[in-house]
Amino acid sequence: RIIPPKKYVIVKRKHEFVDRHRHVLIQRVSNALAIAEELGDMVHNETYNIIQAKETSENRLRVLYSATLHSGGNKVKAAFYDALKRYEPDLMEDLGQLFPPFTKSTW
Repeated sequence: RIIPPKKYVIVKRKHEFVDRHRHVLIQRVSNALAIAEELGDMVHNETYNIIQAKETSENRLRVLYSATLHSGGNKVKAAFYDALKRYEPDLMEDLGQLFPPFTKSTW
């Protein structure tokens, strides 16, 4: 059995979390603009302008998911996960992912 590198496993788990909790995150994230800013160059300027123009965090996050997270791949979703931990710690704790159990037994 080949064990994948730890970094790959962590990125994959973050990606899975972002996909699995999409609907809850869209509804409950309140700092969507700060998260988009945190992602920096991963969010295209045009997309960022659209996000900024939206009036609610929910609509901002919908744009972020459809324009950036959907096409950005695992790396972008992992960065989004990290930004969620920084800007939405209570939500992440509610979802049980503030300190995920990245151990060999969960590979």
